[in-house]
Amino acid sequence: MHLPSATSANIVTDFMGTSFLMCLLGGFPADSFIGRYKTIAIFAVVQSVGTGILAISTRLPDLHPPPCKKITSETCIQASGFQMSIFYMSLYVIALGTGGLKSSVSGFGTDQFDDKDEKEKARMAYFFNRFLLFISMGTITAVTVLVYIQDEVAKEKLAYGICSASMFIAVLIFLSGTKRYRYKKGLGLTRPKKRTQVQASFGTPGYRECWPGVWMIVWFQSLGSLTAFFVGAIMITIAVHDRLIMPFWKKWKGKHGFSSLQSISIGLIMSTIMSTIGMALQYGCM
Repeated sequence: MHLPSATSANIVTDFMGTSFLMCLLGGFPADSFIGRYKTIAIFAVVQSVGTGILAISTRLPDLHPPPCKKITSETCIQASGFQMSIFYMSLYVIALGTGGLKSSVSGFGTDQFDDKDEKEKARMAYFFNRFLLFISMGTITAVTVLVYIQDEVAKEKLAYGICSASMFIAVLIFLSGTKRYRYKKGLGLTRPKKRTQVQASFGTPGYRECWPGVWMIVWFQSLGSLTAFFVGAIMITIAVHDRLIMPFWKKWKGKHGFSSLQSISIGLIMSTIMSTIGMALQYGCM
C-alpha cells in the first residue's frame, strides 16, 4: 500500500492484537452455546472470506495503488481512502475468523479422545505434539517459501492467492469429517464446584480444558521477528519431547506416580529454554 514503515508497523501490531483479543469472542459461543464444531466451521468460513478479499484486492488495480515508478528517484503513490478501507476490512475479517479458530480448534481436538480409555488418554498427549508440529511447519513455509514467492517470483498476487486457496481447502477438509467427529455441546455458564486439592490427570474436566491454554502459552512465545528461529526451536522441542521425554515419563509415572501436571511443567521449561535460544540467535543475526 506504499505506507510509511511506522504506519505499517502499527497496522501489523493492531491486527495481531485484535486477532488474539477475538479469541475471547470466539471462545464464548464455543464453550457456552453452539459448541466447538459449529464455532470452528463458522469462523473458518469467515477467515476464508477475509483471505479471499485480501487476495482479490491484490489482483484488481482499483483496490491497490499503482506500482512505484523509477525515473530520477523512486516515487510512490500511497493507497487511497477507499483502498485502505477494503484493506482494513479484509484484515479484520481475518482477525475475527482467527479468533474463533484459535480459541476452539485445539479444544475440539481434545474432544476427539475418550479420557476414560487409557490408550486414548495417551494419544491425546501425542495429538498436541503433532498438532503443534504441523502448525510450525505451516509457519516455516509461510515465512520462507511464501515470502520468497512474494518478493522474488510473482509479488504478492500469487502469495495471497495461495493463502486464500489453502484456507478454502482446509475448510472443505474439516467439513468432510463431520460424520466422524465426536461432539461436545456448549457447557453453559455454571459456577465451578470447590475442590479440596488440585486434580491433575487426563480424566478430570479441568485438566482437559486446561490443555489448550497451556498449548497457547507456548505458541505465543514464538511470535516476533525472524519467526523461523522460534518455530525451528519449537519443532526441535516437539521432537525431543515426543521421542525422549514422553517414553521416559510413561516409565517414571508407572513406578513413581509422575503426574501429568509435572509433564506440563517440563514442557514449559523446555519452551522457555528454546525461546531463549531463539532470541539469542535472532539478536545475534541482527
